[in-house]
This record gives sequence, C-alpha cells and structure tokens, in this order.
Amino acid sequence: MVSPVLDTPSGRVSGSLRGSGPDAVAVFRAVPVTTSSPFGDPEPAAPWPGVLDCTDSRERRALRGDGTVTVFAPADRADLAGASLPVIAWVHGGRYEEGHGDDGWYDGTTLARSGCIVVTLNYRKRFAGFLPLDTDDTDESDGTDGTDGPGSRGVADLRHALQWVQETVAGLGGDPDNVTLAGQSAGGGLVTALLADRRADLLFHRALVLSPGLPRISARTGWRVRRALARLFLRTPLTRTRLEALPARRRAA
Repeated sequence: MVSPVLDTPSGRVSGSLRGSGPDAVAVFRAVPVTTSSPFGDPEPAAPWPGVLDCTDSRERRALRGDGTVTVFAPADRADLAGASLPVIAWVHGGRYEEGHGDDGWYDGTTLARSGCIVVTLNYRKRFAGFLPLDTDDTDESDGTDGTDGPGSRGVADLRHALQWVQETVAGLGGDPDNVTLAGQSAGGGLVTALLADRRADLLFHRALVLSPGLPRISARTGWRVRRALARLFLRTPLTRTRLEALPARRRAA
C-alpha cells in the first residue's frame, strides 16, 4: 500500500502506514494548522509547496508544536472522499501548563482500526495561552475572553483546529457533521469553554468531558489573581508588546 497523502487547507502532506491489510492505519504527524506570535491571534498556517513530510518519524515528532494536529484514520479510506466515518477531536490535559496531543497515551490507532478518525488537537499553554493581557496603550485589561475564563488565545487555537477538522476530514472519509469533541483534565475544562463559545457552535456536534480541570473559585476572581501574580513575577505590564520582548525562557516559566 502506498504512503497516504492528505490535502489540507495549507497544502498536501504525506503520512505513514501502521500495519497492513484492512487493519492498516494512516498517521499524519504534526500537521501545521496555525501560526502566531507568542501572544498573537492564531492565523492559518502559511501555504507550502509540494508535499510536506508528516510521516511518523522521530524527526517529525521533534517538530511538534502548539499549532499542529496529528491524525489517525483507517488507511483503506484515507484517499476516499464522501464517506461518513465518525470523528473524535481530542484535547489533551496538563494543568493548562504542559502536555501535547502527540504524547503516546493519546495514540488513536486502536480507534482508527474500529472505523473512527481521531485528530489530536494542540493549543498554547501557560502565559502564552491563558494569561489575560493588558492593552498596549493602557495598563487596563483588554476585556477579551481571558478576563472571564481560560484565556482567549488557547481557546482560539482550538477553534482554529476544529475549523481545520471541518475542512479536512472529508478527504479521509470522515463526516464533518459527526464530530465529537473530547478532553480530559485541563482538556475537559477547555471543552466546557468551547461549549460556551458561540463561535464554536458549528465546529462540533457532541462533547465528552472527562475529569475536567476547573477552578475552585470563580473564573473572574481566579484570572484576576493570576494577572496579579504574573505582574509580580514578570515585573512588566502585561501587554503583548512587553511580553513578546521578554526572553523566551522567562515567558515560558
């Protein structure tokens, strides 16, 4: 069986095969979906020429990032459009601080062999994903989603990834009208945020929330405390310009 190829909104990618015959699974590793500055809004990944290598290799695993997804699909359907396989979009946990959808315990091979497409989603974490920012011209909050709950950038990354799923899964034989969004721990908390986000209304159709990581105090109070602690630790106004000027190691603390 030849190596699978998938058309994405930014270009074609090649994947790897696991197994053979009817149990073969196509894996597309670390497929670029979005790009952004550390504290900027996500944008679609820039188009690339030719076919991008997204095979299941050690080198590709090393390139995984917050703006990527990994896909597991039945190989005998991987080049067929118009089928109707159910889709699971998975959001990993990790205290909003760590983890990645490419981690081994989120491997979707078994589900793919049962006739399901699995897409593991990624998002920015820590300050880059969830710190409410000041505007660049005042020291006040910008009033975006981050003041009321998990910061808008991490949630926005997931919305863009879900839009990518809508635009791409038909090429794998998947049904874009049958997407289950699932997450565990912090991922479960982010699923609840997306359930409350009207901009995500048409991007998934049911949700599975497992052991959600939710604050024990009100979201508004919790994020106010986080802002105060971030100001104290970073010793700078929490504007996009100031934060992006900090050394990457300090931003990631």
